[in-house]
Amino acid sequence: MSTSAFAAPAILDVGVSTSQTNWVFNPPQQNPEVKFWMRVQRQGNLSRFGTFDYYFKVQVFRPDGTEVWNTTYGFSEEGYSEQVFSLPILFYERSADRAHPSFGTWRIRVAMTEKDSGNEVSAKEYLFNFSDGRNR
Repeated sequence: MSTSAFAAPAILDVGVSTSQTNWVFNPPQQNPEVKFWMRVQRQGNLSRFGTFDYYFKVQVFRPDGTEVWNTTYGFSEEGYSEQVFSLPILFYERSADRAHPSFGTWRIRVAMTEKDSGNEVSAKEYLFNFSDGRNR
């Protein structure tokens, strides 16, 4: 039977640990850890081997739309997965040129993908604006 015949699993919760969307970059500074997470319904999402058929996918895009992070993570037995980034150091480290950081609005997108087919169930996108604090 084709896996595409099954309904997409239920996403119970998806979120980020901060409400801050504007970040001023002015090194040296503290870089707080920001957690992105997803919790999915366990029942109906397990393969016949007792493992999740889905991954937690995290993507990061620069203001020009180039992708600088695209990684998948497994879910725990409880259906939970997370990724932690230090902001704004992520912005600095993933800029195309650290001498001229990519200021502007970065996108962090979280989704759930089916392991075998790669089909994606989009969950949420977060926007973070990084500005230059050295010129204030």
